[in-house]
Amino acid sequence: MSGLTPYAGSIVFEGQDLKRIPAHQIVALGIAHVPEGRGIFGNLTVWENLRLATWQRTDKGELDADYDRVFAIFPRLMERRDQPGGTLSGGSSKCWRWAGP
Repeated sequence: MSGLTPYAGSIVFEGQDLKRIPAHQIVALGIAHVPEGRGIFGNLTVWENLRLATWQRTDKGELDADYDRVFAIFPRLMERRDQPGGTLSGGSSKCWRWAGP
């Protein structure tokens, strides 16, 4: 949502309506938004982009399991872990929509 208000409908996460929640609180729920147009940091590696996406997580002990889960869902990201994010194809960069539990 990135703090944007939808024109119609609702956006609900775990029973909570997100329409009036500030963007920083939405991120704290574990939701990240990557806009179209390769909204990743091209000069950082895939691994660095993934780690950056979790900077606000307070459950640091759970991160390794979640990283493993991401790589299980998107095995190409594991293969390209050390590759600069800016070199991913458009289809590969869309993998960043996953935000974890």
